[in-house]
Amino acid sequence: GVTVGAIAVVNACGDVFDIRDGQPLACGHLPDGTAVLCEQMITAPLPDMPSGQNTTIAVVATDAKLTKAQTQRMATCAHDGYARAIRPVHTQMDGDTIFALATGKAEGSAHPVQLCAAAAEVMARAINNAILAGKQA
Repeated sequence: GVTVGAIAVVNACGDVFDIRDGQPLACGHLPDGTAVLCEQMITAPLPDMPSGQNTTIAVVATDAKLTKAQTQRMATCAHDGYARAIRPVHTQMDGDTIFALATGKAEGSAHPVQLCAAAAEVMARAINNAILAGKQA
């Protein structure tokens, strides 16, 4: 009886992977257009990369009745969805942010573990959907 959903705008520095099969959907690029794959970011020397050029901004929402602390916990768990879909995630070039809200309109209640698991899952899906929608545009 509780709904959890997410929406994301993605311009991540890291690669975005399909959460279903692990295949890359998108990767970061240097200003000259050169692709920078996750493996390169780990092993190869990188040029200076300006901070503040990349970010993923998202909202996770539920109709459950949550306290402020529970809503904050849901947002924290939604960051796990970032990590499932983006590698590396939360780099110093990213300004990754998640906003969370709870309307309190659901009649039922959700177990906190299920709510947090759902928040991470819908966030990962939202990131994938953002990339796929961008490719269609």
